[in-house]
Amino acid sequence: MTMIAALQGCFTGSFTYLSGVLAADDPAVPTPTAAELLARPDLTEILTRRCGPAAVPATRRAAASMWSQYYCGVVGVPVVAAAMLAGRRLPITPDTCRIACDPTGQPCGFRIAADHQLVPAGDPLEVIDSLISDHLLPVFDRLAEAGRISPRLLWCNAASILAWAAGVGAEIRGDATLAARARTRLLDHDRIADGLVNPLKGMLTRRPPDEVQPGEGAFRRKICCLRYQLEGFADCGTLCPLPGRGDCG
Repeated sequence: MTMIAALQGCFTGSFTYLSGVLAADDPAVPTPTAAELLARPDLTEILTRRCGPAAVPATRRAAASMWSQYYCGVVGVPVVAAAMLAGRRLPITPDTCRIACDPTGQPCGFRIAADHQLVPAGDPLEVIDSLISDHLLPVFDRLAEAGRISPRLLWCNAASILAWAAGVGAEIRGDATLAARARTRLLDHDRIADGLVNPLKGMLTRRPPDEVQPGEGAFRRKICCLRYQLEGFADCGTLCPLPGRGDCG
């Protein structure tokens, strides 16, 4: 893989793994765009291939939910890292970014054209808004259809991953004010920058301070991600809304 020089500053701390995710596309072995991947007639099979049989509805929904979490990690985290730590905006429309998948169909790489000129990001929180409106909205519509799951479940997955990424990026920058702005913008605002309803609002709730132990996260999901239905996957710890909290999408 060819690393992208302008983004080397992103590959630090909890973002070190991005050096194996974000790379320039190889023209000799081109990777499909996100739009091409999502248009495949066998997308439902791809969503469930690794995690369980598509014929079992509960497992199918859990597998599709898990696939979307990998997808958000491959696309959303690099976008946040590039904006916050390198001041660059990655190409994020489904027909400009390319998604590599492993042999099981699990998303594992974000590829951009080697000659793509990365423009300045400006306000990184506006970049996240663009990620939501220009990429995740159309992508999640397709995933919800193919996986036959609630879009709200997908948005809850996105909320937990994007909030984590924004928090890590702000921490690496040493900017507590940005961290607070990011949490409020992602989780509390009614609308994102272009006026669209914010689909992340309310998807994470703040845990009572007296419940939070050292090393634990301060948030809990609104909707269960269903991973408990899949073999070999650890639960999401204090993020989990069960038992008796939230719902299952």
